[in-house]
Amino acid sequence: MPTSLREPVTTQCYYCFLPSRSYSYRQVFQARQSSMMVRTCALRIACALVVALLCARAGASSNTAMCDTTIMSGDEGLLHMARLFGAINGTFVSLVARAEVLVRDATEAVQACKEQKRVVENMRNRHSADSIGADVDSAVREATAVLKEAEDVLNTAAYSRAYVAKQMGFRKTINEYIPSINESYRERLTIYWRLELARVRTEAGPGAPPVRPAVVRLLEYAREIPTLDRSNVMQWGGGAMESLENATQDFSSIARMALCPIITGRIDMMESVMTDAEKWRLWGAHGEKKNRWIEKEVSRTLNSINGNLLLGMRAEFDNTTKRFPRAFSGLGALADTTGSVSEKVHAAKREDYCQAVSHVGGLRRHLGV
Repeated sequence: MPTSLREPVTTQCYYCFLPSRSYSYRQVFQARQSSMMVRTCALRIACALVVALLCARAGASSNTAMCDTTIMSGDEGLLHMARLFGAINGTFVSLVARAEVLVRDATEAVQACKEQKRVVENMRNRHSADSIGADVDSAVREATAVLKEAEDVLNTAAYSRAYVAKQMGFRKTINEYIPSINESYRERLTIYWRLELARVRTEAGPGAPPVRPAVVRLLEYAREIPTLDRSNVMQWGGGAMESLENATQDFSSIARMALCPIITGRIDMMESVMTDAEKWRLWGAHGEKKNRWIEKEVSRTLNSINGNLLLGMRAEFDNTTKRFPRAFSGLGALADTTGSVSEKVHAAKREDYCQAVSHVGGLRRHLGV
């Protein structure tokens, strides 16, 4: 064993453990100190890299989960739109039924007015010199006016029923439009899949996998992109909305809530396979083009549905329902007038007046007054 720190010794290589050149003990000690420092720094760097990789993996997992959540909300938005269309469909069916009831009631009211007019005119013809002549004339005028109003309501209701029945074909429009929405998403996704696959093929070397896992997941998801079955809209239970007015007021906000997650979810999937350069080129430096594209897609869908579907329905609905109060208030006034006339003539105990009373009673029961 050497007795001096400067005495040469034979050492081994730190990496291959082969005999190396001779060093003094001092040189060996200093070299080992340096090696320990290098190993310590390397260990610290390795730990930092491991932590960074773990954080990156956790971040990627969280981003994937967020993306999946967005996609799920988008799919739920599609189903929500199906429910919404079904509710509107139920509203249209309800409006048709209400129009049919209006036609029936207006027909009965017209018949009642005609019968009442005949009775009152018969009373006036037989008792023109009677003291109740002025009241009878007033009843005839009211009966004539109410009859005209009831006939107008009947005509309006019949027209509206035919109009709404014709517009029930909106379901065909919706059913044809929804697949086109899904197809447009597929087309946009296909563009980015091709970009991604082309880039991977260019960058891949010998033995490299053909596609990255993210692309595989995206392609698997593409086969399961939910589409709205046409039977969903046709068979979904409707009647959730009370009127078309409520439908037109609520539809834009509800549909926007349903459409935005769908579109943004698809964009998230696109961006998962895009480079920063592609994102910058397509969406702009700050994503302003992406926001405009989302808003344009949502607005285009809402304008198409609102303009082509709901506004005409609401106009016809308003046109029909505005005539209800005038017609039935007129019928109620007629019932009051003829009732007072019938009470007067009933006091005279004449047979035809008693017949008038029975007609007034039937009219009152019909009107619920």
